[in-house]
Amino acid sequence: MKTGCSAGIFASFAAQRFGPIDRVVATPLSGGLESCGISRVDVTFPQRGQERGASFVAKRLWGRGLRELNAYRALDASGGPPVAPRLLGVHRETPDEAYLFLEWIPAARRWPWVDEDATSAVIRRLAQLHTRPVRNFRSGFDDPNIEREIEASAAETAALYHRLPLARSRAGATAMGQTIDRVAGEMSAMRAYLKAGTGIAPLHGDVHSGNVVIRAGAKDIDAVLLDWGRARLGSPLEDVSSWLQSLALWEPRVKRRHDTLLKRYIEWSGPAHRLDREFRRLYWLAAASNAMAGALRYHLAVTGDKGRTDAARNRSAGAARDWLRIIRRADKYWRQADGSGRRSVPLQNAVHRSATP
Repeated sequence: MKTGCSAGIFASFAAQRFGPIDRVVATPLSGGLESCGISRVDVTFPQRGQERGASFVAKRLWGRGLRELNAYRALDASGGPPVAPRLLGVHRETPDEAYLFLEWIPAARRWPWVDEDATSAVIRRLAQLHTRPVRNFRSGFDDPNIEREIEASAAETAALYHRLPLARSRAGATAMGQTIDRVAGEMSAMRAYLKAGTGIAPLHGDVHSGNVVIRAGAKDIDAVLLDWGRARLGSPLEDVSSWLQSLALWEPRVKRRHDTLLKRYIEWSGPAHRLDREFRRLYWLAAASNAMAGALRYHLAVTGDKGRTDAARNRSAGAARDWLRIIRRADKYWRQADGSGRRSVPLQNAVHRSATP
C-alpha cells in the first residue's frame, strides 16, 4: 500500500483547472475514515497580471474507500439542491486507487450547533437527500457488502464490550451484556424490519458534527455534508437518528429539542406522520443500528486505549454509556413488537414517498 500524497498530482490538477501555477501548498486534514489521506490544497496562479489564489480538497482513496468516488458521481448526476461539496475532478492512479478533488468549504463557525437554526439546516439537507429518487443512486450507493459489514461490526462491538472494564464497572453490566449480545444477533432482522417500515432512501451513512459544515458567507444557513465514504441505501431514519443522537452527546440543547427537530424532518421529507409508538420504534431501531455499526465501537475503543488521555477516555466512556442506553431502549421496543419483532402493518412510506424505488 502506498503512503502519503503526491504534490505532483495536486499541481497537475491545479494546472488543468487554473492554468500555469506559481505555488502549491498541501495541508493535511483530519477525518476521511474511508480514505488514506485528505489535504487542503492552496494554489496561487497569475491571472490578468495579478496573483490569484484558490483552494480545493484532495482526497486519496483506495480499496473499499473507492465507494466514495461512486457516491460523489451519483450525487453529481442526481441533480437537486447541493448536499455535498462539488466534485471538481478525479485522478485515477490504478484500478484500486484514485484521488478526488473536491470543493473546499470554508466553515462559518467552529461549533455552530448551539444555534437551533444550524441544527435544523442539517435536518433539511437530509430530507432533501432522502426524497431524491432511489433509482438515481443505485449505481453509486447500492453495495451488497454493506449489510454484511454492519452485521460483522455488530458482532465485533459486542465482543469488544465484553473485553473492556466498562462491562464490569457498574451494576447491571451483566444484563447489558446480554442485551448487546441479543441486539447483535438480531441485527439483520431488525434492519430488515426497519427498512420495511420506512422504505429505503439514499443515505450519507455517517452523519455527525465532524462530517457537517455550515458554509461561511452564504446568504442563508447552508449545511454541507462531508465524507461520503459510508453512503448507501437504507432507512432514512438511520441518518436522522445518527445526527440527532451523536450531536446530543455534546450539545444539551439538541437533547431538549429532540422531538421538535424530529417533527421538522417529518414535515420537510413528505407526508406528515405522528410521532406515535411505531414511529418511535423504528427511530430507536435505526439509532441502535448506528451504535452497533460503528459509533459505540469507536467510543469503546477509545475508552480502552491507555495511550489516550484520561479526559479523552472519560468523554468516550460517557458517550459509550449513552449509546448503550439507546441499545437498551431499542431492544425493549424490538421485543415488544408482537413478541417477535415483526408487525403486520409496516409504515410503508410513512416518512417519505418519492424516495421509494
